[in-house]
Amino acid sequence: MEIKLIDLKQRHLEAFVKEMPVGDIGQTPVVVYMGLVVRAACKAGWFVEPVFKAEDVDEMNPGDVKELSSAAIGKYSEAMGIPPS
Repeated sequence: MEIKLIDLKQRHLEAFVKEMPVGDIGQTPVVVYMGLVVRAACKAGWFVEPVFKAEDVDEMNPGDVKELSSAAIGKYSEAMGIPPS
């Protein structure tokens, strides 16, 4: 799958975090967290390609959700100056 994301600005990060749940997400299962990340990034307008709606995530292949989540988290980390782990 080819994934393209926008160049993130402050407004994009704010829109993303407003879509994420508030509170301790440390107990959230990884598969649920990946879905949350992809939906939040989608609603915040981060994805150029592939084109999809947040509602589409429920019917996506879990491997695709993992790949999209990794791309979004990587882009967030890059924008915030967090070195890759």
